[in-house]
Amino acid sequence: MKTFNCCICGAYLTEKWPANPEPFGRPGQFCCNDCDNRFVIPVRIVYGRDVARDILEPLQRIATLGRLVNKAAEKAQAFSKLIEKPTKEARS
Repeated sequence: MKTFNCCICGAYLTEKWPANPEPFGRPGQFCCNDCDNRFVIPVRIVYGRDVARDILEPLQRIATLGRLVNKAAEKAQAFSKLIEKPTKEARS
């Protein structure tokens, strides 16, 4: 498995088959499968690989924001699970 940072959202990931981020990335860069499905493939379908950089920059910002929102939601869910667990003192 390869360890890498997604060139779109910056997430640190370990995936067996990282995705080709073209047109978002440069040769030798990779993206996570989530960004590939949410951004790379739709942009390729609509614009092809020769998409203008002014279109890519806002999409990269959206991807980063989406990743931050996902992390915040995961932390909130983990926190709510901690709150829901009864302690030994509360059970007595």
